[in-house]
Amino acid sequence: MKYIIIILTLLLFSCKKEKPKTGNYISSFQLDNGDYITSSYLFEITKSTKEELIINGISFQKDKNKIKGTFPKINTEQSYVYPFEIEGEWSKKKGRYTLNGTFKTQRRFKTSTAGYELIDMYGVLIATPTF
Repeated sequence: MKYIIIILTLLLFSCKKEKPKTGNYISSFQLDNGDYITSSYLFEITKSTKEELIINGISFQKDKNKIKGTFPKINTEQSYVYPFEIEGEWSKKKGRYTLNGTFKTQRRFKTSTAGYELIDMYGVLIATPTF
């Protein structure tokens, strides 16, 4: 009986909870020059396992507290329709999970020769839960 209690105790404490929690998060995407792409982008985590996060229906790779993946586009006032490559780390402070990371995207700018040019854009991402 003593061994069963020890085994059950070990199993209980060795089981890790999902990180981060599923639910709604609000995030800001700020470019390296200080301009915001958006300061209130909402997304939902519907699945959180050891290897994967599902954010807005898109699979992101997860390795411990690091995540990596690509949003096909982010709808904002500036209409960023190019993919957002995300890399970041989850941390837990005061019971709340926060994602801090970087992103890379592109934006189309009109050139003086009546054409368009794609410019790489980089910045930081911060996401916190709304619950």
